[in-house]
Amino acid sequence: MAKRYPAEFKQNIIDLYQHKVKSAPELAKEYCVGYSTILKWVSGSQKSPVNGLTADEAKAHSQSELNDWKRRT
Repeated sequence: MAKRYPAEFKQNIIDLYQHKVKSAPELAKEYCVGYSTILKWVSGSQKSPVNGLTADEAKAHSQSELNDWKRRT
């Protein structure tokens, strides 16, 4: 089962990485989080030039639209 991390914890890691305070390997070691997990969080937090949404926002929006469609049918 995948480990869940609080949103505030994720955002802190993302901020440290994006502001070049620490590298992904340094953050992974310090916070005991997988290197690839950190990179996934960072890429998921970046806004798309196409729709202006992060990957997480786009996923939530798509899920909302799907739920709306299911309710109508």
